[in-house]
Amino acid sequence: MKSRYRFVLPFLVCLICISPLVVFAQTTGAIIGTVTDAEGKPLPGVTVEATSPNLQGTRTAVTSNDGRYRLSSLTPGVYKVTATLQGLGSVERNTPVAIDSTSTLNLKLQLSAKEAVIVSGETPLVDTTSTTGGTSYTAKVMEKLPLGRNYAEIIRSNPGVNEDQGDTQGRALSLTVYGATSVENQFIIDGVNTTNVIRGFQGKAINGEFIQEVEIKTGGYQAEYGRALGGVINVITKSGGNEFHGDGFVYYDSFGMRAQQVITESSRLVKLRQEAAYYEELTRAVRNVKNGSRNSVESVALIKARSRKAPSR
Repeated sequence: MKSRYRFVLPFLVCLICISPLVVFAQTTGAIIGTVTDAEGKPLPGVTVEATSPNLQGTRTAVTSNDGRYRLSSLTPGVYKVTATLQGLGSVERNTPVAIDSTSTLNLKLQLSAKEAVIVSGETPLVDTTSTTGGTSYTAKVMEKLPLGRNYAEIIRSNPGVNEDQGDTQGRALSLTVYGATSVENQFIIDGVNTTNVIRGFQGKAINGEFIQEVEIKTGGYQAEYGRALGGVINVITKSGGNEFHGDGFVYYDSFGMRAQQVITESSRLVKLRQEAAYYEELTRAVRNVKNGSRNSVESVALIKARSRKAPSR
């Protein structure tokens, strides 16, 4: 019985001594080091990345206040370590990692200047990819121009735009585009056709403060635009964003600030001569009608026209 314990006791002692080695044995390695600048000072906040064909993905660490970093649990192999810090560029080194070992790799960053290609979002002066003629006016442009209370005022600045005697109902503008009448245009606001469905002129007169951009197409429009022989006025209104902002404006109009019409003696004489010529022509037409002359038909039409445009006193 005693002989059995003699063999069991030494076996247990050997097992206890060997078990720590079995439990704490590692199958991975690690990379440690320090990142410094050109003068040897430690750099905190440097991003250090390690990649390898033997590693799935990328292992990343950030240097501490003393510039130290540690990349642990790395499978054995050759690793490419990259250190990057904004303003100092980046550095890249290769180092092997063995099983259950720690590789030391110190890195040094240098000041670097790189060439950069800056791509701006400004609209070119001439769009060579489009056949559409016209102009776009942004809100910044309209703010600097003396415009009225109708966004369509800016359209007058475009070449080929004039006014005719079309119907406006007291709020719209009768604008002609390259010879077309004012009822042959199309007005679109935020993708909605706002042209007056009965008369064909501008249907909505919106203040310029609400407009982000006004585009007038004078010819060669795309296939999605139609029903216009003149111009297509495409308007985009202002929309909100992540920042709270707004505009305040006040308009004041007083009779005391208006210029008074100056009436001189010469202007009165011109007015009297115009009235005398008007009544003389009207009297001649009435006499022709009474006498039954050949020009009686033309005289009746003249009397009707002149009666609608009698001079005001």
